[in-house]
Amino acid sequence: MKNRLLLLVMCAVVAVGMISCGNPAEPEEFTLTTDNVNDYITSIGKYEGLTIDVKRTEMTDELIQNYTEAFFAKQAESIKDWVADRGDTVKINYTGVFGGEEESTISGKTQDVVIGKNTHISGFEEALVGTVAGDHVEFTLTYPADYLDAGLAGRDCSFSVDVVAVIPKLSDASVKALGSDVYSNEKEYRVFVRNTLETFTDSDYKAGVVKAVIKRVAANSVFKELPAGFIASSEDFIENLYGDTAAKYNVSVAEYLELCDTSLEIEAREYAKQQLVIYKIAVDRGLEVSDEELDRIAGEYVDYYDEYDNLAAFYAANSKEELREKTMSKKVSDYILSVTNQ
Repeated sequence: MKNRLLLLVMCAVVAVGMISCGNPAEPEEFTLTTDNVNDYITSIGKYEGLTIDVKRTEMTDELIQNYTEAFFAKQAESIKDWVADRGDTVKINYTGVFGGEEESTISGKTQDVVIGKNTHISGFEEALVGTVAGDHVEFTLTYPADYLDAGLAGRDCSFSVDVVAVIPKLSDASVKALGSDVYSNEKEYRVFVRNTLETFTDSDYKAGVVKAVIKRVAANSVFKELPAGFIASSEDFIENLYGDTAAKYNVSVAEYLELCDTSLEIEAREYAKQQLVIYKIAVDRGLEVSDEELDRIAGEYVDYYDEYDNLAAFYAANSKEELREKTMSKKVSDYILSVTNQ
């Protein structure tokens, strides 16, 4: 199941740096709870009345336009049998042949062609008008005599094109083709996307404030020796957090963190300390989550979705303690936002 618990609770998990290290001895497992948090934190830094300077994303016309176009292009991939016209994007595979021999310099892998943008020689984009996904078209065009590549200038070329997909431009018709009951025309769609973007940027800003507060509080707190099991589980978290990013650069998480002038052990310890701060604030401010509250939240999920027949089925498939931690973290986040000068 995709973690739809996030629809009920937004975990204010603090994302910190990363790297590798480890204890050769298998550490004893450790679980942080509101009952044992005071065993590992001597004093906590000030967290009420802090002034935090976190920049909000500016909602410029350019940002809104770019986001709207990108968001629609992604959604529009689901529209089937759209007939390509000017302004639409056609995804194609093609080859170009001169005198019976394929010319590799003009043959390409899948690429996007916006009809009417004039990024190809005259006639190429026009030949795609009227096509739909799955079509195969062939046509012959002549390169201009003054074409930049002298080897192609003035030559006839036979193109063989496979249409992979047609992505319509944003319009009343294409919005209607999405089949949504939230918006039915371009104007309504633009309002929807703008509101969505504002919600995203506001959530991102609040998460940034919470992260900055937790990090500062941890830096001004005094901790006792942390259990090896706590460090080990924190290292696992950091490994998972940065695993995809490191993989993109074809390096290990440890190597990636070294490039960022940090290490897995450093980041794991910082993450563990920040978790202690979150739990300590929850205890000090009475933000723990009771079983009754947890059952209410889980029950709301069961009632709203058709995924589970009852509460027992929900808990059989989802960690009760994970939901408790996420709910408590959300409470702590809300509290921090309420007592922070922003």
